[in-house]
This record gives sequence, structure tokens and C-alpha cells, in this order.
Amino acid sequence: MPREVGLEEFDKLKEKAVYFVAVRRGENSKLKIRTKRMLYTIKMKEEEMEKLLKTLKGEVREF
Repeated sequence: MPREVGLEEFDKLKEKAVYFVAVRRGENSKLKIRTKRMLYTIKMKEEEMEKLLKTLKGEVREF
């Protein structure tokens, strides 16, 4: 079962990520973080997600 996290916890988890999935749904978007053990999600506006995607290191899958 995926777990929803906040921005602070996301910053800690992005170092452990295997890959990221960007889901775009109009104004609201989701960014999913797959780690070795768990799937985490964070909901945000698309503009915020674009800024965050530029800072990520690793594979980003678009959905």
C-alpha cells in the first residue's frame, strides 16, 4: 500500500529512491517515489512538481 508523505520527508526519501514516477492530472499532480521496500506519493501543483523534477537525480518516468 503506498504511503503519502510531506515535502520534508520527501527530501529525505529521494536519496533512497530507485526511480520516480510523475503523474500529471491537470492542476494537481502526483510524484511517486519507489524505494527498495515501499512506494511513497506526494501531491502538489504542477508548477511545484516541475521545479522539484529538475533537482532529482535518477530515473524519472512520466505517466
